[in-house]
Amino acid sequence: MNIPDHLLRVEEFSLKDRIKEYKEALEASRGVLESMKLSDDASWAERLGSRDDVLEAKNIIEQSLARVTASISLEELKEAVSSGYLSDAEAKVFVTHKAEQEFKQTTQDKASYSSTGKQSQ
Repeated sequence: MNIPDHLLRVEEFSLKDRIKEYKEALEASRGVLESMKLSDDASWAERLGSRDDVLEAKNIIEQSLARVTASISLEELKEAVSSGYLSDAEAKVFVTHKAEQEFKQTTQDKASYSSTGKQSQ
């Protein structure tokens, strides 16, 4: 079965919808991390699927979270807070995720450039 590396197609969503998708992806991310902890327990494995299944779900959710986070600029974040789509506390979590994603992307780009001599797309 071909599974996409993300579940979201957020490019044309409104800001309100992208914020909603961000919140859902963040919640799914938290849930899958809990599932990872439980996946080694035989009594939970039957309900959750194999550890590989949970890991695959984790990867898809992480890609979805990264994609929706990247689709929201810091200017839009300010608008989302002023519009009531996100609280100040949620905005702080978002900023942390965005910084982590940008750092991860920069690190991956540098590693790709170092190993191939070409910058990744």
